[in-house]
Amino acid sequence: MPDIHSFPDADALGGAAAQIMGHALATAQQSGARTSWVLPGGRTPRSIVPLVLARGDIDWNRLDVVASDERLVPVDDPASTEGLIRSLFAKAGRPLNYISFGSDCAPDVALAQWRAELEAMAWPPAVAFLGIGDDAHTASLFVGRPESGDASVFATAVPETAPNIAPRLTLGLAAFAQCAQIVVLANTPAKVAQLHLSLDPAADPVALPVAAVLRMPQTVVLRV
Repeated sequence: MPDIHSFPDADALGGAAAQIMGHALATAQQSGARTSWVLPGGRTPRSIVPLVLARGDIDWNRLDVVASDERLVPVDDPASTEGLIRSLFAKAGRPLNYISFGSDCAPDVALAQWRAELEAMAWPPAVAFLGIGDDAHTASLFVGRPESGDASVFATAVPETAPNIAPRLTLGLAAFAQCAQIVVLANTPAKVAQLHLSLDPAADPVALPVAAVLRMPQTVVLRV
């Protein structure tokens, strides 16, 4: 069972998430080492990541940032995870060393480039920030997909999986298992409902993908 914290509203939850992640990044850098941060796409990071970027105790030049999952679209596409994260860092005036799949959106080519970049980045990440979908997916580990229950998958390509647009790249369970800390947010009633289902010890990660992440001992859950 993960460490679960409840909050009265999304603002309080977001502030707590930013505090936990900022502390993890700052602490990891105390030795002078380079570290890294895993971030999601979609709506989840838009209000929370800027709170972390406002901190003055993190050396952004010694931080690698990688997405938990990437939509294989051009970076200027509104659906692009890379585009979102780049815009958040730019608005905060922070330098960004982003682990990118490059400009080729063909899944095999993009995955090869991404894996090469992953091998060169600071690993393991100090903290991974993940959300829960309304169907219990997390990152691009989707319901019914084999990689969602495969503990050996580090990074893979995922075909377009309705209702989720575009083919994807995603980190897998083997990558998340190596993160020093994982922060999972359940910030709506629908997501909290999926959280409860996924906490069942008998939950199948192929049917409820976030269940496998919730079983990792370094996972902290913040919920409304």
